[in-house]
This record gives sequence, C-alpha cells and structure tokens, in this order.
Amino acid sequence: MNPEVPNDIIERLQKEHIKITRQRRIIIGIVYEHQDHIDAEELYKILKKNKAGVSRATIYRTLDLLVSKRFVNKMDFGEGRSVYEFKLGQPHHDHMKCLRCGKVIEFNDHIIELRQNTICQNYRFLPSSHIMQIYGICYECRQKDKAKRENN
Repeated sequence: MNPEVPNDIIERLQKEHIKITRQRRIIIGIVYEHQDHIDAEELYKILKKNKAGVSRATIYRTLDLLVSKRFVNKMDFGEGRSVYEFKLGQPHHDHMKCLRCGKVIEFNDHIIELRQNTICQNYRFLPSSHIMQIYGICYECRQKDKAKRENN
C-alpha cells in the first residue's frame, strides 16, 4: 500500500523536522487522499485491510503530530470521536452538520471571514485559527420529514 503524497508536502514536513517513516508516509497519504473527514478507527481499518502493519498507537501519535504542526485539522462534531482532514494546501472552509443523518457540508463565505477579521481587529485580538461548526437539519432530511407528514 503506497498512497501518493506530493513531494512538496513531504518537503514541508521534513522542514518541520518530521521524520517520514514508511508508516507515517502511509498514514499521511491516506489522510491526504481521503476526500472526507476520517477518524482514527476508520484509518486503522483501512490500514489493517491492506496489511500495512501500522498500530493504533502509531496512527494516534502521527495524527497528533500532524495536528500540532498544523498540517491536519482535528474536529469534533459532537459524536464522541475526533475526525481529521488534511489542511495543507486546502482552502479554508467551515462546516454544517446534520443532526439527523450525520452529513457534513463544507462551505466558505468571504463575508463571514471578513466579519471575523473585523471583530478580531476591534478587540485587538490576533487569531491563529478558527473553526465554525453549524448544527441543524439538512434539506434532504427536512424533505423526508415533510413527505412522512403528508403521507400520514
């Protein structure tokens, strides 16, 4: 199993003095290639299925290291587990989470970003990062609810 990790990312990791072992390269590659949020357990299952020989402890240590160096975002959508997404080279975005079906919708709104910057300036606050998470019910779930009500 050899997921692709672009050379520029490997170089940036090495500049941060992160040793790129075989196991770390595989973990980084899966998180990088994964198009959605992934948790450590899902990552472990992928690695186990592919007989990659990577322990849970190595997964958690590597994810913690990548988060501390700001290569990966760690988020909690209130499910009692953390999920991760590759941050480096990706545009900033925020999240909406459906409380019914669990779908996560990513979005970016320049007006919200500008407003946050203005608020920080007004309070003489220097932000290093932020995460916005909006919880509610998605359109599809509301439509299903509406159809059920109409059928009853």
